[in-house]
Amino acid sequence: MDLSQKLYSIIQNLPLLASEIFLMLAFALIVTVELILHRKKATTVGQSESQKWLWGFSLAILLFSGYITVNQSMVIDTIQNQSSNFIIDTPSQFFKIIIIIAGIIVLFHVKILKYSLANEFYPLFIFQILGLFLLVISSHFLLIYLSIEIVSIASYIYTTFGRNKKASEASIKYALFGGISSAIMLYGISLIYGITGTMDLLSPDFSRNLNQIEPIALSFVLLLTFAGFLFKISAFPFHLWVADVYEAMPTPIVSFISIAPKVAGILVFTRIVTVIPISQQNILLLISIFSIAIGNFSALRQKNIKRMLGYSTIAQAGFVVGAIACLSNLGIQSAYFYLFGYLFTNMLAFILIDVFNEKSKTEGYLIENYKGIGTQLPFWGIMILISMVSLVGLPPTVGFSGKLFLFSAIWESYQLTQNKLVLFLFIFGLFNTAISLYYYLKLPFFAFFRKSTEAEENIFSTTQIVFSIILGIPVLFYFFKADLLMNWIGEIVK
Repeated sequence: MDLSQKLYSIIQNLPLLASEIFLMLAFALIVTVELILHRKKATTVGQSESQKWLWGFSLAILLFSGYITVNQSMVIDTIQNQSSNFIIDTPSQFFKIIIIIAGIIVLFHVKILKYSLANEFYPLFIFQILGLFLLVISSHFLLIYLSIEIVSIASYIYTTFGRNKKASEASIKYALFGGISSAIMLYGISLIYGITGTMDLLSPDFSRNLNQIEPIALSFVLLLTFAGFLFKISAFPFHLWVADVYEAMPTPIVSFISIAPKVAGILVFTRIVTVIPISQQNILLLISIFSIAIGNFSALRQKNIKRMLGYSTIAQAGFVVGAIACLSNLGIQSAYFYLFGYLFTNMLAFILIDVFNEKSKTEGYLIENYKGIGTQLPFWGIMILISMVSLVGLPPTVGFSGKLFLFSAIWESYQLTQNKLVLFLFIFGLFNTAISLYYYLKLPFFAFFRKSTEAEENIFSTTQIVFSIILGIPVLFYFFKADLLMNWIGEIVK
């Protein structure tokens, strides 16, 4: 197919990119709005008014983008368009919906806690969501790389919003690790192109030529190529930035980058894994095992709740990679289920710790600052217990259902392959789940079983209570009705 035919094919399929085109236009428009409102930033009142306009405009963009995505998903069964280098299918629509839900939650987090973020946050936020949308539909490695860079650039800038020494240090570390992982990924992509003669995942030449390479050499090439994805999902060995960035970033933004880039990266990661030889299963298993171990054992000694949740995301990424490493439909379905539950669980945890930290007189997010508030503020204590129990993977929460499906997929994979490393991951994962009890339940322990030296007043507004309950409902509901979500995901992953 020559260039003119490719361009014609792209033009013919533009309606399939409706949500991405809308986000591009919306990004240009919100940048213009921000520039118009720039003069009002000189005064506190003017800045507050500007943020209200930008917040409302951003919410409208996400809602309309969600409407387009849902409407499109109703008419799309499975469309895989090789010529335009995009994959418009039901999994991509599913993950777009997750990203939109995460974005809306973040905007309400900013609103109800009255964060005063820089006006530039809102255009960057839309820009990053555009990058995530492009990432989940890309099937060409250059488009994948470009999308990852769009997402990363916005994240690097977010880190500087703290405007303190920790933020400056974290932003430099984040940018350096991001640049290194991008360079390594590009080198891996160049090797893959040399091996296969194509950078299109859907091309028959891609999987056929990979199967002709020696397994050890291919493992090396794939590890290089995976660098960008492992960086985005905060998995071993590109995880060293996580704790510092989580501590330095404003909490609403942290809650977003803890889930949205992860789900987009996992989808593309899954697509790559499904077209590589089964002989490469061990490299995925090793990534999973090391991520789980480093995340859990590093979280054990953390005293700062945001750093602890940062290390926990490394372990959570390890579990998801472990499900994908099963190289089965059940494994992929389990990973999708796990991420959907993790969306509500993790974002609920972040907003709860943020409500107390913003309204109390304590400094920082030290776990010891939360002692005694579970008995003084029962609603806060119950909600934080639900979120932490779900992160561990205990009933009656969606985290338990997610872990159950995940370990079922791993055990099924062992039964089929008899791979000893799969069995080790199964046992090691169970062992680490038990270890995670210590640090996840440390916060509820301090809240309920340690006495506070000061009496705490009610820190929740009605809006915050309602919003916390809305986030908590799916965490409990999909334990009792896990089959509803799993059947839906089963229709997506055929």
